[in-house]
Amino acid sequence: MKDSRVGSFGVLAVGVVLLVQFALLSSLQDEPFVLLSTPVWARSSQVLVAVTHDYARKEGTAGDLVRGAKGRHLLVVLACCAMLLCLLRSLPVLVGFLGAMAMGVYVGHVSQRKIGGVTGDVLGAVETLSAAASLLCSLAFLSVQA
Repeated sequence: MKDSRVGSFGVLAVGVVLLVQFALLSSLQDEPFVLLSTPVWARSSQVLVAVTHDYARKEGTAGDLVRGAKGRHLLVVLACCAMLLCLLRSLPVLVGFLGAMAMGVYVGHVSQRKIGGVTGDVLGAVETLSAAASLLCSLAFLSVQA
């Protein structure tokens, strides 16, 4: 991180996200496909954000990654996601995928508006928040189906 100092709200945010993820993982322990696919969706959302947004700084660790991300990379990732979705044939998994992608789009949009693009920290936040969104959407779908 460019500024490694974390304020009280930063610590609080990390704590809340960890607690939410723990609760979601505990609630979904009987859904192995959801648990196995969630990291895939979260990392795929990082590619989506890297391809569709500019890098916010002139220099930085993730600068080459974001500048080098092209549409073909996103196409490959989405094709892999589509194959996994077809293989698993699970509606909760599909809902989790959509939730992760929606969170990635949202965080990327906010970052673009606030700091003019994305950074490595933003990509890390995209992964963490997309995983939480994927789990939450899958759990919500399963709760409605019950």
